[in-house]
Amino acid sequence: MAELVAALRRAGTELWAVSSTNRWVIAEGIRDLGIPESRILAAEVRVVDGVITHEIVDVPTGAGKAVALKRAGLPNPDAVFGNSVHDLAMLELARNPFPVNPSPALLAAAAKNGWGYFRPHAAEGIHAIVAGE
Repeated sequence: MAELVAALRRAGTELWAVSSTNRWVIAEGIRDLGIPESRILAAEVRVVDGVITHEIVDVPTGAGKAVALKRAGLPNPDAVFGNSVHDLAMLELARNPFPVNPSPALLAAAAKNGWGYFRPHAAEGIHAIVAGE
């Protein structure tokens, strides 16, 4: 993954991370990939004077991921990578959708849409359970 991201960055690709996971978890996970925090669209709550509040700012999941990309000015990204059916709406926006180690529901959607997919050799035969599928 790090090699792919590095190659994309060298090619001048604008990289974004979109997740329904907490923003601070995603920020830590991508820190070494060189994706700036300003390009994270993730679950977030309002912080006031350094204190986390109960006010939800965003939770991009399912169709909300596509909405978050559009709101960020990315209505038709060149490429989107996703692994579950919760990424489907976001993948459908992309000029080049890339299901990676897809969950069973995303694999079915990829087949329906005529998309290929990538399953790393190490993941063959391992099917992660994805909530909501």
